This record gives sequence, structure tokens and C-alpha cells, in this order.
Amino acid sequence: ETVMEQRWNMMKNQKIDYYITADEPEKMQMLPFDALMDFHTAKNADMTIVYKNGKMPNLTDVIVLDMDADNKAERVSISPVTDGDVNFSLNVILMKKALLERLIGDAESYAYTSFEKDILQKNVDHLNIYGYEFTGWGCEIDGVNSYFEANMALLNKDIRKLVKGLMIESYIEDGAQKLDEHIYGKSITDPCLG
Repeated sequence: ETVMEQRWNMMKNQKIDYYITADEPEKMQMLPFDALMDFHTAKNADMTIVYKNGKMPNLTDVIVLDMDADNKAERVSISPVTDGDVNFSLNVILMKKALLERLIGDAESYAYTSFEKDILQKNVDHLNIYGYEFTGWGCEIDGVNSYFEANMALLNKDIRKLVKGLMIESYIEDGAQKLDEHIYGKSITDPCLG
């Protein structure tokens, strides 16, 4: 059984109504969950994507939202080339468990391989996808300069009060280790559903 199959089976057995997906659990430490849920409910959203407005990080597969005045997504781009500010996803997404199950089922049925391209872009006109702006402090480390800037920002007392921890992971071997593996250089983490 793969890690994804284990998570899928675990998710199906959970007695909850909503899921928050995140590629890095430490991003969720600073989010105002009550405000996020209130926003999601008030908008009658199917999916709410937490985003930050600013210079696009130099990362791969960055989800960028074009939204109307009410923050409803009108278009989803993947790593567009631009010099201006964009609404880039923090890869934290809130949705009902039933919708996530349906989307995963569709992905299996149609051999989808990309959440960004096969799910978000194809459903932007069919689902109520909203963007929730995170205005707190955060940084995307995409190179030596942003690593330096993040460390310098941590010298600010106000920012240090917000940050509960900082984890930077690097790996040599692709993929994530299973619980019983002990492979030097292979990641010990994996994107989480929680």
C-alpha cells in the first residue's frame, strides 16, 4: 500500500466535514482558522485557497489566482511569467471532505496527475473557488537571497513573536521514506492532509 493509498483510506474513515490540505504543515501554524472558516462559509465556497499578494516566488508549479472584486477565482494560472505582483497560493486549501473525495476519485478515474492543471484549472468555471488573503508575515525561500532575507526578518521582534518554528528540508534522494525505511538523504516528510 502506497503512502497516498494509506492517506486516502485514513481520510475516508475520518468523521469530519472539512479538510485543509497543505504541502507544508508548518505553514498552517500562523493561519487564522476561525476567520478562514468564516470566510469559506460566508462565500458558500466549494474550495478556499489561501494566498499572499506579492512578487511571485521562483518556485515550480506556483498557483496564481485571478479573482473578481469578491475574491472569486476567475482564472488559475500555473507559474505565469510576470514582473508584477500576483496572488500566489500558499498551497493551503480548505474544502469539504465530500468534495475532496470526489476530486480524488475523478483523478483516479481519469488518470489525472496534476492537482493544479487537472483539478483547479479544469474546475475554475464549475466550482465556487475563492481566494482568502493571508496578510500576516510569511516568506517563500526560493534561493540564497530569500533565505538571507527571511533570516534578517527574524531579527525583528514583532516577527519573532509570530514564528513558532522554522523548518528547512533538503534531500538527496527523490520521494519520501516509508515509516519503516531508514534511507540516508531521502525525505522523511510528505505533503499532508489534515
